[in-house]
Amino acid sequence: MRVTHAGICHTDLACHAGHIPARRPVVLGHEGAGVVVAAADDVESIAVGTPVVMSLMSCGRCDNCLTGDVAYCAHSVELNILGGGAGGRRTYADSDVLSHFFGQSSFATYSVAHERSLVPAPSGFPLELAAPLACGVMTGAGTVLNALRVRPGESVVVFGAGAVGLAAAAVARISGAAPVVVVDLVESRLDLASAVGADHVVNARETDVVAAVKEITDGGANHTIEASGNATALRQAIDALRPRGSCAVVGAGHGAVEIDTRGCRVKGTTIRGVSMGDANPKSLLPYLMDEVTRGRLPLGRLVRTYPFDDIALAFEDAQAGRTVKPVLVMPAP
Repeated sequence: MRVTHAGICHTDLACHAGHIPARRPVVLGHEGAGVVVAAADDVESIAVGTPVVMSLMSCGRCDNCLTGDVAYCAHSVELNILGGGAGGRRTYADSDVLSHFFGQSSFATYSVAHERSLVPAPSGFPLELAAPLACGVMTGAGTVLNALRVRPGESVVVFGAGAVGLAAAAVARISGAAPVVVVDLVESRLDLASAVGADHVVNARETDVVAAVKEITDGGANHTIEASGNATALRQAIDALRPRGSCAVVGAGHGAVEIDTRGCRVKGTTIRGVSMGDANPKSLLPYLMDEVTRGRLPLGRLVRTYPFDDIALAFEDAQAGRTVKPVLVMPAP
């Protein structure tokens, strides 16, 4: 692929900082979009010239892959975090740099990927919006659609108004959830949440979050999504549920969290971890691109583009929360 755009995700930030033990040296990037410029003879599903989104890598052979649950591939860590396998993959000439982070290493002008990782984009679809679908947006959307299976009229409360949380709020609105509530500490992020579909926003810095959510949802939420990675927010997300409610744990970084197991038992609470939105990119990404085209998923409000030369600034802005979803624009070959 000739990479044209690549989103910056917090997984990239965490690997860069050493919080996630990716093999080094490695080219990061796992929200790539571009155009296929060459293909092996046995590639059947993707033709040269096709615009594509590059998403996660999977083995295609384990039990989860065979049932379509590719987000839980038995070899996911090896194929994605470790740079294409325990021994690593290298496609850069005369270099020891690993080149298959998440099967793509898309912070590069060219990438080699497996056809299992590629999803065609419709002709004319803006690739700067296609790129962030590959991980962050897919994770938020898939949590609503696949993990929680939110039904019309059910209440959804999202903790954390980053790319994942805002995507979850927008897709919850599309799915008919009511009310949709977003909790965050930053007023500008809460304004953005309202713009993408939240009915109510709660500033956790100023409000008793659990009390506010229970008042808004008439006793507690049907579903909560913890997308901030904050331990206090996770406890609030569990406490804010109504009986038989479900909490999806999406954000990374919680570590050990004390949970009132007696209360969970009495209320019949479900707490489940979610990786990559329980999604199969080949089925979810076409749906999301269609919703963007129809104007129901306002992805453009989350994206800010940066020339590739400004990658350091893009990382800084992502880390500081100044930009929800930075997308790098690669130089023309």
